Amino acid sequence: MAEPRVVSACGGSAEVRPVRISSLHCGTNADIWIDGLTWTKWGANEADGAGIEHVNTCSPDCAAGNYTPYPVRVVLGAVSPEGTVFGSITITGYGKPETDQLPLG
Repeated sequence: MAEPRVVSACGGSAEVRPVRISSLHCGTNADIWIDGLTWTKWGANEADGAGIEHVNTCSPDCAAGNYTPYPVRVVLGAVSPEGTVFGSITITGYGKPETDQLPLG
């Protein structure tokens, strides 16, 4: 069985162990992404890694594109019924942990 993948770019193809995930909040808030990802675990049901999340401060406004980097832990889960794509991401690092849905393809 092939390893589960993650859709790492909005509308893009799914990848195993991506170094960048920009599919967070596709269509609603494209101003968040995680890069520099390294993975300590990549299994059939869960992946665990770390990277740098970039968040738009919207100061003085969102169009200005002022980003603040935060080191974060990333856990992928909710594998699709076919076992091919991770469907959720939990980000922990600053503030409360946040879990979001990822596109399945």
